Amino acid sequence: DTKPATLSSKFLDSILRKELGFRGVIITDDMEMVSVGQAIEESAVEAIRAGADVIISTYTPSLQIKIFNRLKMAIAKGEISEERLNESVIRILRLKEALW
Repeated sequence: DTKPATLSSKFLDSILRKELGFRGVIITDDMEMVSVGQAIEESAVEAIRAGADVIISTYTPSLQIKIFNRLKMAIAKGEISEERLNESVIRILRLKEALW
């Protein structure tokens, strides 16, 4: 698998979650820094599908909007399942609870 770890289900799901037992929130690198030869918004969808819980995009507001809209479309089209989203929501809520 030659993908960056941020986009790799082999790394995020198989190794980090299953093999190492990590149960926490996975946060991506800044999507503007991930060099994968595809549009940033497509990389964001791929990252969520691979197992990331939070997408980071810090530099360009127009790209943040593109990412947000593409993620909404991916959910609406079933490219990202509700079950997959719920896994992330639960992890994020557990983290918030632990910090409060």
